[in-house]
Amino acid sequence: LEPALAEVRRVLRPGGILAATVPTSRPMPLRDAARWGRLLVALRSTGLSSPNDQARTSAHGHLSASGLELLSDEVRGFRVDVVAPDAADRLLDGLYLPDVPRSRLSAGRRVVRSWVGRRVTVPVRRLVARG
Repeated sequence: LEPALAEVRRVLRPGGILAATVPTSRPMPLRDAARWGRLLVALRSTGLSSPNDQARTSAHGHLSASGLELLSDEVRGFRVDVVAPDAADRLLDGLYLPDVPRSRLSAGRRVVRSWVGRRVTVPVRRLVARG
């Protein structure tokens, strides 16, 4: 994370604004929490991760250490219409699941395919910082 933030700091003009999104697991509507919970059970996972979980847990500290001032930190819900099985497959394939065995991915695929015809909320954390 530090090399990426150092590069942002290098190319961002003084007073420039950085807007970034990072994964989050909170908050979301109850119906979506239940859906995601069923997916986690199928995957036999306690939660979803990202390639750099540090950004999720200590964004303020990392931004400050890189000379960036955090202006806002908001969680937003990105609504996804799961219109067909291939859309459900893309949703699952877009998750970071490096340690989930193939058999569990198959179980997860069955769960997300049950979402076809529904709108699902994907929570995203938006960070805005000034250089």
